[in-house]
Amino acid sequence: MSETGPPSPRNPQLREELLRRAETDQHVRQTPDGTFRPLPEMGQVDADNSARIREIIDTHGWPGHSLVGADGTDAAWLLVQHAPHDLQQTCLPLLDAAVDAGEATPAQLAYLTDRILVRRGLPQRYGTQYRSTADGDLELSQVEDPDRLDRRRASVGLGTHAQSLAEIRHRYGPRPATDPDDSPSLHITHHDGRTTLAIADTVILPIYLASHQDVIDDPFYSSERFLDRLRNYAQAPGFHLVATHAANQMVGLAFGYTLGPTSRWWHGLTTPVPAGFTAEDGTRTFAFNELMVHPD
Repeated sequence: MSETGPPSPRNPQLREELLRRAETDQHVRQTPDGTFRPLPEMGQVDADNSARIREIIDTHGWPGHSLVGADGTDAAWLLVQHAPHDLQQTCLPLLDAAVDAGEATPAQLAYLTDRILVRRGLPQRYGTQYRSTADGDLELSQVEDPDRLDRRRASVGLGTHAQSLAEIRHRYGPRPATDPDDSPSLHITHHDGRTTLAIADTVILPIYLASHQDVIDDPFYSSERFLDRLRNYAQAPGFHLVATHAANQMVGLAFGYTLGPTSRWWHGLTTPVPAGFTAEDGTRTFAFNELMVHPD
């Protein structure tokens, strides 16, 4: 009696495209050793992928197992995780129907549900979304009915919250700096682009708003414009943010990035400078972007 595997997807070309796009999605987010470090082109890759996902769901609905295979469905789900909020909301009922039809997994629906809830400022349901704390650790974003969390996770095929948290901390936890000269009441943490983006809305933005009260009505200094700038800076190679904490609360921060060979930083310079003064190699100059301290 011969064994048969899963049926071939009805649209193998679309499956291959989704797999290629998912591979690129990960390539612009992490180094070969798995360290998360977003590259400058991440924003454009996400925009291209999101535009294509819109076309796919307009034509096919949710790309399920029978259409693109289980791995193709997983690739589509990954791209939606990094899509704009409106596209995620559009995909949620499609993915829900696909799960009911056996065309997608409950775990995929759980992750997308939580991501949408957290982006709306609401408690998540399955405990899949994490945030950085003021002291540089990682913790679960707000969750509904915590006492029943592991029961809900098990119902969609996820392991316990404790297992998930240990894995997340191992992979993504920021490296705290140790300086023997620091005051006992203060400590410093260092953040790359990934960990900066993880705390942009919940930790950094409140400090920005408190320290820019006198100009916040100017459109250039609005919270939306600041977050746009921060996201762009955080995707630059060599981006680094240093934060100071007091009583386990972030109270100040500074960030910038190293200037690359194609940087436009020096364009518009009117003061005569020696030949080669503005030539950058990606290591010579650290461009200082922002410094802010909470007034309280």
